[in-house]
Formats: sequence, structure tokens, C-alpha cells
Amino acid sequence: MLKNLLAIAAVLMVLNVNAQDLRKIMEAGFNAFTGALNTKDAVKFKNSLSASSYMKMKNMMLSAKQEFPQTIFESADDYKLDFTKLQFIKTIENGPTGNLIYYDTEGENIILLKFIKEGTAWKFSELESYGTAEIAKKMKAKDMSFLESEKFKPNGVAPAVQKELKSVDYMAMLDRTGDYKISIWVNGIEQESTNGGSKSGLLMGGVKKGKNTIEIKLSALEGGKGGSLSVSIRAILGDVPKEVFAVKAAAPATVITKEFTVQ
Repeated sequence: MLKNLLAIAAVLMVLNVNAQDLRKIMEAGFNAFTGALNTKDAVKFKNSLSASSYMKMKNMMLSAKQEFPQTIFESADDYKLDFTKLQFIKTIENGPTGNLIYYDTEGENIILLKFIKEGTAWKFSELESYGTAEIAKKMKAKDMSFLESEKFKPNGVAPAVQKELKSVDYMAMLDRTGDYKISIWVNGIEQESTNGGSKSGLLMGGVKKGKNTIEIKLSALEGGKGGSLSVSIRAILGDVPKEVFAVKAAAPATVITKEFTVQ
């Protein structure tokens, strides 16, 4: 019995050391990313990021008609973190995906750093922040139950690398509202899906001068009521946003395919 207990204790010690090492490795990876931003080093910037995040940023900047990576370098303050001033909560690893979770006591919000393992290296992927009165209350009570939410858990699947965009005719914004999972492709380019509620954001790939296509797929949400759907696209023509596509339906089909023209 004693031998078994000692063996279990040894395994737990190894797991703990590995978790500590993983935290240090990931923090070093994030620091490499922010260091590249501060020095405006394009090569180190690319090497510090996961391939999927790098291409996503690049395509996003092209879609917004912004210079890449210069525009990201100008946003270095958005990624500024001082780990000594954050309360470390947890390291989570799941296959090629991993998260570091911290609590910012000053801002009363959760800082979530996401990483992707490429080969033997953990590359920084995304920074997310969640600040709610409920989370602040739970943290003060040392109640970590909110970490059971799926948004804090790495899903174990490395995201696919987007196809590189070559050109964008017009920058555009995509608006959608509906109590569904809404998946949208514009000119064959997949947009960020939504799970209920309303969202407005940059249209990846923008819109083309002339004929464009849009495909909308709806999936029921657990406990969702379905109901009406609204999807619209606003193109920036000159300096003025203009609605170039809109669909509103009280009882929409699960798949909607349409064409629209931008002059």
C-alpha cells in the first residue's frame, strides 16, 4: 500500500512540475510575441505566432485595407501584460492546444492566453479578456467553478490555416442577428460563426466589384427558440458605408444562397 501511495505521489509531482514548466514555456512564447511587437521585428513576429493566427491577422488587415504587420505593431499596447501583477489561475493542455488563465485584480477580469503546439514549440495564438460582476464575485469567494465554461477550455483541435487573401476590392462589415448558430461564406470565404445574439464585424475578404455570392447556414442551438434572422453587409464605398446585401426572414430556411452586385 505504501509503495502504491509513493508511486502515485511521484506521478503527481511529475505532473505538477510539467504544468509549471509548461506555464514558463507558454509565458516565454507570449513574451517573444510582445517583444517582436515592441521591436517591430517582422520575422520574429511571424515566428512567435501560430500559423493559423498569423494568417488570420494578415487576412484581417488586408480585409480592412490596413498595412500588415505595421498596423499590428502599432497596437502593441493592446497585448501588454505584466505577469507579476496578475494572479495565475491555471494551465490547461489538450492535445495541440493549451491555455494560460490569469486574473487581473485591478481590472477584475480574466485574462485568457491561447496557444497552439506546432512541432515541439508552443506558439501564441490569441488573447481574450472576460470581465463580469459574477466572475469578480466568484474570484473574491475563491470559487473557480466558472472555469468549467467551455470558453476557458482548449478544445484539442488546432485551427486550420486560412487561405491567404491576395486582394480586396472593398472593405465591408457583416451584421447578423438570430437565435441560431449562423455560419456564413461570402465569395467562398468563411466568416466567423455566431451562436445566438447579434454580432457586427469585419467581413473577411471584403466584397468584390461586380457579382458576389453569399451562403448562410443555420443550425439550431440547444434551448434556442429559432425565430427570425437578419443578415446584412455594408460595403465602404469611398468613405461612406452602404448596405449592399440584406436578408430578413421571420422563419428562415436552414440554407440560404444568394447573389448580390456591388457597383
